[in-house]
Amino acid sequence: MTLVLDKEKAVISRRRMKEMPVLQMEEAVALCPKCKAFQTIFLVGDRLVETRKFSQRDGQVYHDCGAEEPCRLYRTLKH
Repeated sequence: MTLVLDKEKAVISRRRMKEMPVLQMEEAVALCPKCKAFQTIFLVGDRLVETRKFSQRDGQVYHDCGAEEPCRLYRTLKH
């Protein structure tokens, strides 16, 4: 009985995985307008992957140097 339930759960899980959207991680370079820090960051969709030196507020990426302006993002070209 347990094996049948486990197989049913596995089939349901596979179906759900196929229905889920695939999010790709993008690489970008952030340039701080205040201190000119230049660093590679990663984005999933339009969300910043957490780092120690950069944060995201209101959809913009900021450097931790105290800059009031958001960083400029240069996304890599896709081949």
